[in-house]
Amino acid sequence: MSAVRAGDDHAFEQLYHRYQRRIGAHVYGMVRDHGRAEDITQDVFVSALRRMRENETPIAFRPWLYEIAKNACIDAFRRSSRAEEISYDADGGDRLRLVSTGPSPEAAVDTRMSLDDLRGAFAGLSAADLVCS
Repeated sequence: MSAVRAGDDHAFEQLYHRYQRRIGAHVYGMVRDHGRAEDITQDVFVSALRRMRENETPIAFRPWLYEIAKNACIDAFRRSSRAEEISYDADGGDRLRLVSTGPSPEAAVDTRMSLDDLRGAFAGLSAADLVCS
C-alpha cells in the first residue's frame, strides 16, 4: 500500500493481479452481465488507485476494495435506470421505452448480499447440524 501511495505503479499492478478475478466475480454476481462486470471491475480499480493516492488514511485493503465494488454496482444500476433505452427497431416517431420491472438497484444488491451471507453460514454447518430433531 505504501509503495502504491508513493507512486509505484508496479506495486498497484501486483494488487490488481491478486484481486482482479475475485472482484470481477463479485461484481458479476451482482450484475449478471459479463461485459458490464468487466467495465465495473475496471472502474473499481481506477477508483481504488485514485483514492489510495489522495490520502494516507490506513485501510484494510480487501474489505475496502469490496466496498468500492458494491458501491460501483449500485452506481451502475442507478445510471442504467435513469438512461432511456430505445428499441433498435423503433421508428423515429414511434420509439418504445424499455423499462425494467425488477427490484431497485439497492434492493437487488441487498438481496444478493443477504443470499451470499446465508450461503456462507450454511457452508459452515455440518450435515448433523442441519438435521432437525
